[in-house]
Amino acid sequence: MSAAAHPHPTAIGQRELVVLIALLMSLNALCIDGMLPALDEIARELGAEGGNQRQLVVGVYLLANGLGCLLPGSFADRFGRKPVIMVALGAYALFSLIVATVDSFALLLVARGLQGLLCAGLMVAPTAIIRDQFEGDKMARTMSSVSAVFITVPVIAPSLGQAVLLFAGWRWIFVGLACLAGLAAL
Repeated sequence: MSAAAHPHPTAIGQRELVVLIALLMSLNALCIDGMLPALDEIARELGAEGGNQRQLVVGVYLLANGLGCLLPGSFADRFGRKPVIMVALGAYALFSLIVATVDSFALLLVARGLQGLLCAGLMVAPTAIIRDQFEGDKMARTMSSVSAVFITVPVIAPSLGQAVLLFAGWRWIFVGLACLAGLAAL
């Protein structure tokens, strides 16, 4: 068919939108909670000295992600929601692969910080999309549906990380996260 036959791309349905938004928002939770079972192995392999130092892998990401949430809203208003989401997904995949290949704990922390900062758009832009599409009760119901999916991810993510560790090393958790970001981008 010609491009003239379909002047506008087909819009996705509400169910698909909820699944996509929940997936986008869940990527941050997966990046935090999916690697928790591997913290000891990561610290040991990369030479983290103190027992509590390994917790920085989570703390640095959370801090950077929280600070990063100040920026994507302005960019999403200026350039659109999709470009912000695509940049955040690209950064998520890129830094997941960087984390999967690091050889020092310091470099791991830098990569996790940059990943958290650049991936903040995965929390901000999807919420803005819901607000763009719906109003009032419909918006509240849609956000509730997204939240119902999103809230289960921190519960199951450590089990997913543990499942990866049964068959491969901790680096494969981050390779899997990069693949998931690629799937979300598609």
